[in-house]
Amino acid sequence: MGTTGDRATIEDQQLAVDTFLRARDRHLDGAPGTAAHYERCQESVLQAFDKLIRRIAERNAYQVRNRESVADLMQVGRIGLLTAMRDFDPDRGTPFAAFAANHVQFAMGHHLRDNTWAVHVPRGAKERRSQVALARQTLTENLGRSPTVNELADFLRTSTDEVLQALLADGAATTYALDDVPTQGRFDSGFEAAEVKLVLQAFLTDCSPIDRQMFLLDIPRNCSQRQIAQQVGVSASHVSRRLKALWDEFHARLRGEESSDLDTVRQ
Repeated sequence: MGTTGDRATIEDQQLAVDTFLRARDRHLDGAPGTAAHYERCQESVLQAFDKLIRRIAERNAYQVRNRESVADLMQVGRIGLLTAMRDFDPDRGTPFAAFAANHVQFAMGHHLRDNTWAVHVPRGAKERRSQVALARQTLTENLGRSPTVNELADFLRTSTDEVLQALLADGAATTYALDDVPTQGRFDSGFEAAEVKLVLQAFLTDCSPIDRQMFLLDIPRNCSQRQIAQQVGVSASHVSRRLKALWDEFHARLRGEESSDLDTVRQ
């Protein structure tokens, strides 16, 4: 249950958004003397969603090991929020907060991908990454939630393996997985969802690409180990051995025990 402060923040956000939308309509209709009021309402929305932008910026800065400062990412996130304010259509039924969060994350993700490529990436891989990123944004807005890998593959008329490879190519699979990861049943009980996701994010960052892909495919429990092996291109026995080691390592980290060096876990 949210706190009183949380409810107040949500109410403040909704009030700021509603006021802005009315000002935007009048401004777009060309009503005289509306420019200054429109800009003030725009600034009110930016202030109301400042905590949201900071949370997303901190998550992204942590994911790239602070190679980008939170302050810099927040500036990028504000541009994403301004884009969301410009494009938001209340008649589509998507809550503005979800619409805005997606645009903020999308802007930060593009910024990080454009500025943190550590190695040369083939043009084809970059194009697939961009296609998947745009498809995620479109489907999230249409569905009101993050799309599954299968939905992305259907939308792009490609295979789930191509989608996974594109997500893994730039680390987007980490963010994708954390959006929808089930925090009950698959993980040890007694942990808060936020705690599980924080540990999971750091764990996935430390995994090799193949280990990360296997782990992400195993989380929803809708793929057999043989199916995972076919998607990853290794033997089923290797998948079984690796998944046991990875889950043991993850659960140790979740319980706060001294974790193994993943380099020694990898085969």
